[in-house]
Amino acid sequence: VLCLLRGLSNSALWTTLWHWLPGSIPSATPVLFGSAAPLLQHVRSLRLSARAMASGEKQSFARRDLLQKIETDIQKKWAESKIFEVDAPTGNHEKFMCTFPYPYMNGLLHIGHGFSLTKAVFSAHFNRLLGKKVLFPFGFHCTGMPIQAAANKLKREYELYGSPYPTFPPGRPTPDKTPAQDKQEPQLIITEGKVTLTWKAPGCTGQKAIKDYSLMASSGEADFKEIASIPHPSPEELAEGKGRVSFQVPAEGTTVYKVVARLADGSTTPESGESEEISFGVSKSAVKQSGPPGKRVAKKVQAKSGDAAFQWEILKAMSIQPEDIVPFVEPEYWLQYFPPLGVRDLQRFGAPIDYRRSFITTSVNPYYDSFIRWQFRKLKKSEKIGFGKRPTIYSELDGQACMDHDRAEGEGVAPQEYTAIKMELLEHPSALQSLKGKRVFLLAASLRPETMPGQTNCWILPEGNYGCFEAASDMVYVCSHRAARNMSFQDIFPVWGNPKCLLEVTGRDLMGAKLKAPTAKYDAVYLLPLLTIKMDKGTGIVTSVPSDSPDDYAAFMD
Repeated sequence: VLCLLRGLSNSALWTTLWHWLPGSIPSATPVLFGSAAPLLQHVRSLRLSARAMASGEKQSFARRDLLQKIETDIQKKWAESKIFEVDAPTGNHEKFMCTFPYPYMNGLLHIGHGFSLTKAVFSAHFNRLLGKKVLFPFGFHCTGMPIQAAANKLKREYELYGSPYPTFPPGRPTPDKTPAQDKQEPQLIITEGKVTLTWKAPGCTGQKAIKDYSLMASSGEADFKEIASIPHPSPEELAEGKGRVSFQVPAEGTTVYKVVARLADGSTTPESGESEEISFGVSKSAVKQSGPPGKRVAKKVQAKSGDAAFQWEILKAMSIQPEDIVPFVEPEYWLQYFPPLGVRDLQRFGAPIDYRRSFITTSVNPYYDSFIRWQFRKLKKSEKIGFGKRPTIYSELDGQACMDHDRAEGEGVAPQEYTAIKMELLEHPSALQSLKGKRVFLLAASLRPETMPGQTNCWILPEGNYGCFEAASDMVYVCSHRAARNMSFQDIFPVWGNPKCLLEVTGRDLMGAKLKAPTAKYDAVYLLPLLTIKMDKGTGIVTSVPSDSPDDYAAFMD
């Protein structure tokens, strides 16, 4: 094609193609290109199309269609000739083998796979033209938890929202903000005293039309009340807004929003998630930083994930009909459905693969399973691997470790190791009188245990909810419920995975308590309030070392 566009004749083009092929294997020519006549006819038509475009005539898709026809014709010849099915040579023959990282089969192949695959495709074609025996096997990755997690997620969606046409809630309302910049938080965009809220329209409403949306707001601890009714956009407006609905609200006070869609038959969808707390004219330090555990989505996570799509929507976006989505609640069905489509797309891509040597992973394939078992036995016998416990991300639901690429969400998250400083209560406050006779320790999480000799006090969140958990013998550990749950999987509590909570208290109940701080020079330190403690970080209790922390110094002086 390049030769043609430079004005070379058909014969010059064919001569160029002929000389490009290695002279040692002229027999490869008819296998790869077929006879010369059909190709020359394609080239002649292509040249006419190029001339038409050069003369300024109306754009035609003839070139594209012709190139795709050439591609299809040649791929058909490849399939008929079975040139990619390569057996072991009987004599001394130069060989070449290439592989491709197994694509994961929780969906269709995408452009990223195609980009990476071109390297292997080129290498295989090029070495075949050099006369080598080229082997290109292909595997489809079905091992791990993403498929299981996706199937479980779909099953839960059907249980919550109905099947086969669920009624999903609208997306979480989000305010328009400026783009994030280096070391600068995004700022609210206020236009004429108003802020624009946007939310994703429900992906499915049980085959019922959406009439309008009820926007609800809550200030402080007040209940949510409807503040506006917003008509559902037309299909054209919805497409222009990329499936999102928008509405302007006054820029005043500190407010949380949520949305519910009203349907044509008088029913409603489930409520959306709550927006972040949006504040106008209030200093950042005056805004409450932590709400009830699990009540709000962390802003950093929310900014990254936005409105997470339902699994049903993800499958629907792959052109799978709603009635055909139902079987995907079984993880085995994914293994039957997507690998054949992967083969289809690879063939259309022209990948020179020997599909006799194509396979899926997991124990569903006994041959591949035996191969992996052999590897592990070999490595264990060579003392290259061992079995035991180590810090890792663990899935309670599935009862196994959850590696980085095995996760439905949270890729890139690694374990964070803290040292828990055992600070013993010297006097039981009235809220802990039922624990009298037991040694009670507050567990303060620290990333710098070497600084503990400088402790002056301990910090606690006054409004935080803490648990008193049974530890070994007569000891009790006080920490956040989240921390106790994590530690229970690390053999810190008597029962694995099930911490026993003896009593629940708030930080205010323990305020002013006298503690023994390990390695500190003081005989006793006191428990003081710190409002910036986050209950979803560490243990919810923080020790204070002003000599090594400016924040601790400032808070202690206050």
